[in-house]
Amino acid sequence: PEIVSVNSPDDCGVPSIGSFVKDMNSLTEKEREALLGDLAEIAKLEKQIDEIYARMTDKNAEKLYKEISAIDDKITAVLERNSKLWDRVSDEYDVRVAANEADMAF
Repeated sequence: PEIVSVNSPDDCGVPSIGSFVKDMNSLTEKEREALLGDLAEIAKLEKQIDEIYARMTDKNAEKLYKEISAIDDKITAVLERNSKLWDRVSDEYDVRVAANEADMAF
């Protein structure tokens, strides 16, 4: 799935992606650990991106955007590593959460 931020709070009306993965009964413990490991790695990479944005100025923006792009590539690689599992998470999310949202078009 497209993960906007690993660190989204649970109190916004839907579970965070981490909480959702922890609560998925259809995953084995090994699968759950793999996905939670992915999320931890992505959180570290997101923190690196935040730190880059904090250093950004007009003078160094072009160089720093290249660094951010390289980190985005790492995030993509992390998600692709367990893409079949992430597809299952996305499918179950659609059934359990997204389908119950009032503004969801069918």
